[in-house]
Amino acid sequence: MGELVYNPVIRKNATENPMRIRRIGESDVEMVMEELKRWKEGSTEVPEAIRKGAFGHFEFGFKHFIGMDSSLFVVSENPENGSLYGVSGASIDDTERAISGYSVRLGKVRTGSVLLSEKLKTIFAIPRISEVETQITSAKGYGLAEKFYFKIKPSTEPGVDNDIGVLTRPNYERLVNDHPEYFG
Repeated sequence: MGELVYNPVIRKNATENPMRIRRIGESDVEMVMEELKRWKEGSTEVPEAIRKGAFGHFEFGFKHFIGMDSSLFVVSENPENGSLYGVSGASIDDTERAISGYSVRLGKVRTGSVLLSEKLKTIFAIPRISEVETQITSAKGYGLAEKFYFKIKPSTEPGVDNDIGVLTRPNYERLVNDHPEYFG
């Protein structure tokens, strides 16, 4: 696990767009990230700050957020085409890659990781799952207006638990209609 680091871009955004972060202070960021760090180190409990929806008040771009190696991913939206993409919080590495016609691949993450939505100001806790066949599962969102669905597929790559894609509701419904075998 990489060290928890601040990205200097967050301070640049705070200077240029003060209204976009008017609801949260740096101490709140530190508190939430400390809880995430403890969670990553072995706790199976969802951090208190996440349960309370603290991330729902963030108004700066999550793609410029702080993170914890590749196991913390950020969800954002491409304003040009509406597609979703994921970036590693620590490396700020754009991992946008299309998978099938239904979803966008966010990257390879570990079970128990966290996905954040910039557009919806929402945090998703990815469930810990066993090594089973590809499954479609709904994500548990906090304070969201529109529900997202995640496709979780056990990965064959060493050190990586799962490949994850994200589905918006229309694409989820289309997937159900096109592939009823996924839904018993």
